[in-house]
Parts: sequence; C-alpha cells; structure tokens
Amino acid sequence: MRTIPESNIGAALKTLLAEERPLEEDIGILDDQGALKAVVITPQVYAFLIEKIEEEDDRITLEAVKRFHESGEANQ
Repeated sequence: MRTIPESNIGAALKTLLAEERPLEEDIGILDDQGALKAVVITPQVYAFLIEKIEEEDDRITLEAVKRFHESGEANQ
C-alpha cells in the first residue's frame, strides 16, 4: 500500500476525515469528468478485503493443486 501523510491531503478530504464517524461511508475521489479515481476506506474494511482476497487466492491454489494431482502429472 502506498501512503501519504495526512498533512499532505487536501482540505476537503481532511474535513471528511475529521467528522465524528468519518468513514462510515467510503469516500470516493473523482476526477474532473466525474470518474472514480480512488476510494478511502476504513482500516476494518481494508483488512476484510485483504482477508477475502487471500481466501480466494488460497481456494484457487487448492483447486489448481487438485487438478494437477487428478491429471496424473504428479505421478510422472
């Protein structure tokens, strides 16, 4: 993850982060055409997403290993 110090972010984002419950909703950062460029999420949501990605990666790896063993290549 790339990081920046809070002191380097703009006033609008600082204002949103300073709210009592700042990240109950994700904060979307839009470009000049209104396209989503980035999202600020809570550390809890970030941890959840990383966990789910790791679980899916483990599942894919296990399926690949199972297919490899079922193919008979493991015994050659």
